[in-house]
Amino acid sequence: MDDRGPSVPTAGALPALPLRHAEELERLGQVQETYRPDPSSSRLLWTGFLTFFLLLGLLVLAIPFLPKPKDVPPASLPVVLLVDSVICLILVGCVWRLRQLSAEKRVRIVVLTEGVARFDGKSLLTCRWDEIESVQGIIHKGPQPFASHVLITIRGEKQIRTYWAKEHLAVGEALFRRISEETCRPLLPSCLAAVEAGQTVTFRALDAARWGGLAAWSGIELGISKSGLHWGKRIVAWDDANNIDFKDGLRIRSQHQTRFGLFHPWIRLADIPIPNSLVFMRLAEHYLRRNGQHVG
Repeated sequence: MDDRGPSVPTAGALPALPLRHAEELERLGQVQETYRPDPSSSRLLWTGFLTFFLLLGLLVLAIPFLPKPKDVPPASLPVVLLVDSVICLILVGCVWRLRQLSAEKRVRIVVLTEGVARFDGKSLLTCRWDEIESVQGIIHKGPQPFASHVLITIRGEKQIRTYWAKEHLAVGEALFRRISEETCRPLLPSCLAAVEAGQTVTFRALDAARWGGLAAWSGIELGISKSGLHWGKRIVAWDDANNIDFKDGLRIRSQHQTRFGLFHPWIRLADIPIPNSLVFMRLAEHYLRRNGQHVG
């Protein structure tokens, strides 16, 4: 496969595949688009970690041999070796992560009429649209040390994860929108049926420490029920136009539940990185309209 050229979706383009993989792809219909992720931002970040800990390890190793004032006791060699052992473990982890990211250069994401596939040059992972449990996009548009990524979770605990450098952010967003639209079709009816049956369908923001999202939203749980929109233990009724509306996208009035509450009276829910965000928005639009609120 050719690794050169811009990371853009190409209609009908298909990487060279072994026969068995090509036959597996054919079961998912016609190829619509092929995406090549760009993990260069993550590689740069982990290279920085590797360099820092390598220099730190060399500095710690040199401590016993550095000249010291007479009143300073010599460094304990066992302690120095213990610290360097921990640093060595960190370095091994950095190298392992860089090898993973290097392999990402060969990854292709193939969007087909009936599903999506991930091919890394050796193995192929395919799934139909109705096999996807969630799609999550963390798109960093501001200055961030983290690469943006799109995470697709498939039944059976399988995942397709792609990383996107800032230069190709629009391509990552395009993939996220496409997968979100396709997975929303099978997920929305079942979620709507659950709400109509009296259940609360929940959407929990991912852990920022693990995924590099905005810490203010880390772990926040949103929910949809017939009675209203749930924000943790708070419930905002659908007809409460003073606290929920669609004037700047779906938003609710802040009750200082985040550190931004004092400065932003309204919270745009599209800014909160929850799985299946499009399903959440479509459900909210449905119940706002049902309760007489303008959505547009």
